[in-house]
Amino acid sequence: MVMHRIRNLNPGWDSERVFELFEKLQLRPEQVNSRDVPKTGFYDYQLSPEALFRRLEAGRDLSLVLEDNQGRILAYLLAYNLRKIDSAGLLAEQGHEDFVLSKLRYANPRAVYIDQFEIAPGLPVFIAGRLLDVLINMMYGEKVDGAVCAIPESPWQNQSSRRIALVQGFERCGKVDEISLTLGLWAKPFWKRGECFNPREDFLN
Repeated sequence: MVMHRIRNLNPGWDSERVFELFEKLQLRPEQVNSRDVPKTGFYDYQLSPEALFRRLEAGRDLSLVLEDNQGRILAYLLAYNLRKIDSAGLLAEQGHEDFVLSKLRYANPRAVYIDQFEIAPGLPVFIAGRLLDVLINMMYGEKVDGAVCAIPESPWQNQSSRRIALVQGFERCGKVDEISLTLGLWAKPFWKRGECFNPREDFLN
């Protein structure tokens, strides 16, 4: 019987296996008009192993993996506080501009960015919900103000991520236009000390 467990992501142990899954789930522009276009994945999201490792380090406290009883990583969730965009040097990690991080660096520094969230093909969708539930409980413990993620909308829409975001209480609060891609910004507010993180005020439309 295959057993699954969720644990904290360890950059030193997990970076190579996470990068393998990251590459496996890439969706290239030429696939958008194909008959079998995937409903989930990373749309032309280019990161070197070194750049991904830097993001994993930034997300050491909040990121998660799901693995089976043979130690294979079947899903992972990469998340980090928005203040890490500058403190961890994430904007200087690659040759092209990351438009999402460039925008979020000016947003609420007490919010968390869910940068990457993927499960291996064939796994049931409820696995994604389990990972998000664990992350949200962790964020409540860290007393962060809210969470935000970016979901591709055009020329390809990540339908699975959009549905999961809606079920988990995220709302669309803005967008980011890259050179050949539009991503929607989705946020989930938390309540803290009587004040609410307002996604529409904290993220530019």
